Amino acid sequence: MLRLRPTGTQAMARGAWHGGVAGGVLLGVAATAHAAGLVADRCCRAVARTPDGLLWWRVAALGLALVAAGAAVGALCGLALGRSVGVDVDDVGIHPVPRRAGELLPWRRVADVRTERRGARIVIAVDVAGVTTRLRAPYDGWFLARDPEFEEKLFMLRNLWETHRSFNLP
Repeated sequence: MLRLRPTGTQAMARGAWHGGVAGGVLLGVAATAHAAGLVADRCCRAVARTPDGLLWWRVAALGLALVAAGAAVGALCGLALGRSVGVDVDDVGIHPVPRRAGELLPWRRVADVRTERRGARIVIAVDVAGVTTRLRAPYDGWFLARDPEFEEKLFMLRNLWETHRSFNLP
């Protein structure tokens, strides 16, 4: 059985991206709450006589901290959970992971295995009865989405397809 999963770097980078976006959403919520707290801050400034510039530095520091913390937590979650998705390939066909009933792609139904460009990534696409399905892994891209073994995984997948497919396609 061939197990195709994202690399550790890919899972971590994807988790960091999603965590950074979540941190940005938290920043929006915090900015809204902070805007509501401006009235209280004005009252405190009137009492403590703090300069106006300190308020904006606190907002910027809070925003940077939220996005950085979200990216860090997302990277750890991506490393822990991101490698649990992908595909398993065996003599029967392609099994998406996590497995769900009815999602097996048997080799006799697969008409083509090819690569496609999706944005900055190169993904493996499987053509089943005229419908193209993109596999969750493996994929290749630039910077942290790079998979040094992508070509080897693609070759093994195509080799299994060529070996087990039937030429009696409908």
